[in-house]
Amino acid sequence: MKKILIVGQGIAGTVLAWTLQGTGQDVYVMDAPDHHTLSASQVAAGIINPVTGKRFAKSWMFETLFAHARACYLQLEAQLGVPIWQDLCIERMLQQPEELNNWSLRSHAPGFSDFIGDATPMAQWKKFAKSDHLFGRIQHAARVRFETLLPIFREKWLNGGRLIEQKFDYQDIEKFTLDFDLIIFCEGYRGNSHPLFQHLAWNITKGEAFHITLKTDQPLPTSEVLKKSVLIAPLQAGGYWVGSTNEWKYTDSLPSTAGRIWLEQNLGDMLATPYTVEAHLAAIRPTVKDRRPLIGLHSQFPKIGIFNGLGTKGALLAPYWAHHFVQHLLEGTALDPQVDIRRFSA
Repeated sequence: MKKILIVGQGIAGTVLAWTLQGTGQDVYVMDAPDHHTLSASQVAAGIINPVTGKRFAKSWMFETLFAHARACYLQLEAQLGVPIWQDLCIERMLQQPEELNNWSLRSHAPGFSDFIGDATPMAQWKKFAKSDHLFGRIQHAARVRFETLLPIFREKWLNGGRLIEQKFDYQDIEKFTLDFDLIIFCEGYRGNSHPLFQHLAWNITKGEAFHITLKTDQPLPTSEVLKKSVLIAPLQAGGYWVGSTNEWKYTDSLPSTAGRIWLEQNLGDMLATPYTVEAHLAAIRPTVKDRRPLIGLHSQFPKIGIFNGLGTKGALLAPYWAHHFVQHLLEGTALDPQVDIRRFSA
């Protein structure tokens, strides 16, 4: 049995810590409460989408990742006794000829028939959306309720003496390596400033999102997501998550006027129904230039590792790659070169 410290309790750190505990390891989590800024995991909607982008490409390794994610979160549901996983479909709004042509090509392409079908004028969202669109339905999507999952584990680990509520000081790394067999950093965008992992190909971005309510007396969609330039997803507590922006240049992690204007403009292109903005949120994402996770142990300090860089797809990526990393840590199996941090030289 190894004594392991996980630094960071976002979706990456939470899933990795839980996976390690499932193998009988002695796991502790360090995460300082931040009452001023939100983490990417706290702002994210937790949407899993199999088909993305303007050309409707299938997400990387989707079938494998989705099967593992679904099994993981349903196991967590059973263990915690709360709803974590929600099966959804996504209604993709289509208007331009290029969009309709690309959709038609994909719907008849090999490997896509289980995920998308022909564009139609019908959708649960039709009565709330702009009328000059067709809708393409994306199947096998889901939502992971981070807003339920993360606080439950925080309280569970705090009550069990497993959560250390402090910020990790990098100057104390040597001291902590005397107390722990492994230290795995899952710090989100803060990994960009870690002295041992700064050389990795970080490409940090800022994202902003709304929580809104629709001003209507009609029954609202609760099992469908609406997608065009932004995504509108139902929230468990009512209302909808709307997002998100993707900003490469920013001065802080706070909601901005420019972000609000952009979200409002894009909502205006999608919705015919009035809405109220209940909250405006922002966070910095741990994105990577090649859009692949950052996983592995440091070449010179083998007791120190990283599990990070899940970007905008943490809900989908975390379970499979946490399991993959745990096998590497405990059994010595080779890391997939696509995610191994050795793909970036110091």
